[in-house]
Amino acid sequence: MKVGDYYTRNSTEDIATITIAPPGTGFVAGGGYLTMTNSIGQVPGAAGTHTNRPFNVKYNKSNTTLQGQVNVIIRSKIVAAGDTCSAGPDGIHVYQVKSNKIKSLGVTNTGSYPALATVMTGASIQDVTNPLKVCSVGGNATLQLNMTDNSAGGQTDMIGISVLDGSNNLWYASFWNGGRIVQQQIISDNVTIH
Repeated sequence: MKVGDYYTRNSTEDIATITIAPPGTGFVAGGGYLTMTNSIGQVPGAAGTHTNRPFNVKYNKSNTTLQGQVNVIIRSKIVAAGDTCSAGPDGIHVYQVKSNKIKSLGVTNTGSYPALATVMTGASIQDVTNPLKVCSVGGNATLQLNMTDNSAGGQTDMIGISVLDGSNNLWYASFWNGGRIVQQQIISDNVTIH
């Protein structure tokens, strides 16, 4: 990546997306990343890597249809079943889990802290390690975000991410405590629940 004449780097750690959420009410949005320490699943995040997860989900103006997008970027040393792409030079595969249909949005305590939300979507999975050769890994996946908005500044906001493959097997979970998937503190951004 090159920005002006000041920064040049080519690393799978640099693959990220940005979400811009409009002001207003009736939505959840967020960005930033989680650092992988205890990820599990068929394709767990590699320890020490970042999982980026920008999202923006809301009801339409008539409050009848959910709209928006969730886009999770996972870095793993494990090759997903069906993946024909090569790993990056660091041995990491970069997987994009992208929503294709928002299924549900549940919120609690909007307007106060802590506010809680859960988003469930249908999703597709692809290997985007080399953006010039993207490989489809699977469809019919289910992506779930469980989040806590602890403060206006986001310093202590939390999120947990899980992905089930098309057969409802755990494909990825951001953090496992030995008994369940738990939320982690978000780094470099926040969660907004309105």
